[in-house]
Amino acid sequence: MSPVMAWQFANWLEKRLNMELRAQKNKSFKDLEIYCNIKTSFNGRPAQGIIDPSIGLTKAPYSPFGANNWIAPYINFFGRDNLFNQSFCHFLMNL
Repeated sequence: MSPVMAWQFANWLEKRLNMELRAQKNKSFKDLEIYCNIKTSFNGRPAQGIIDPSIGLTKAPYSPFGANNWIAPYINFFGRDNLFNQSFCHFLMNL
């Protein structure tokens, strides 16, 4: 799932809930906040969060060209200091 799709869905859900509530009781949610905890795995790597679960998506700004602080940074589990990476490189050098 794309982080932007989750942001779009949260904003659509907020509008839909407010529309339903207004139709029933002529009221709306004033401070509705929607949070999510989405984890995904890329190419067999361990799953990690793609969205900061502490930020409400209905209040989070989105920019297609700028930084979005609610999108979690990618953590490279196969970095230079990773034990698996070191073992794998050692294995390749000894082939």
